[in-house]
Amino acid sequence: MAKNKPTGKPVRNRDPVALGKGLQGPNHGAMLLGLDLGTQAGYAFTFKHPNGDILAPNAAWMGLLDMSMGDSDAGPIRQVKLWHFLENAKPAMVAFEGRDFAGSSQFEISGMKAAELSASFRTSVALWCHFNNTPCCAVPIGTVKKRATGSGNAGKPAIVQACNLEFGTNFSIDDCEKTHADDVADAAFVLAVLIDHYGDGVDGSKTLRSGMDDHIAIATSKVRVLELPAGGKQPRVKDAPSDN
Repeated sequence: MAKNKPTGKPVRNRDPVALGKGLQGPNHGAMLLGLDLGTQAGYAFTFKHPNGDILAPNAAWMGLLDMSMGDSDAGPIRQVKLWHFLENAKPAMVAFEGRDFAGSSQFEISGMKAAELSASFRTSVALWCHFNNTPCCAVPIGTVKKRATGSGNAGKPAIVQACNLEFGTNFSIDDCEKTHADDVADAAFVLAVLIDHYGDGVDGSKTLRSGMDDHIAIATSKVRVLELPAGGKQPRVKDAPSDN
């Protein structure tokens, strides 16, 4: 058996308002947000500083938003939770994983077909971004897989393993679908694609926030900055002095 086998699972958040507010932090600039939309939605975020630096994504800046319904909840509650999350996080740019639910009409999730549910999440994100003058884009699944592993046909365990290696997570690979670690890993690489292709175009001074909590403090003891090379290659990471 391999030594130091990853055994972790993602942090699951059920309160979209508290989670959105918890992503805010001082002196970090504009938030870039990657999402893998679903009832258990993976999220990953980072910030572009007003001076142009993009902080490197890391394990403390990703997790799960649980948008499942309670016994007394109405049908649209998932979309309401997603909207509340975005309204409180206030990202400057959003990217989400595009999905193809071919043949999914055979399956239903609490009365709503999987394809319809996925489309409703994408619509909710697009509408929020439209009303808040925030750019958003969909990243094809194959692009996410290729960014993570170099192969557009990679399986979920390979993507989770790549997330552990690149972003310092410790997600268990064997049960990654059960714990939804695969959704968080997808969100992390959606964010990576967003940074690779659009990071230079984000205005780092668009959204400056105030108020720090432990969720941010964990990840900012040593600030790391991405250098974006020309030609769309993978960013380099360098250490940078903290705001202190």
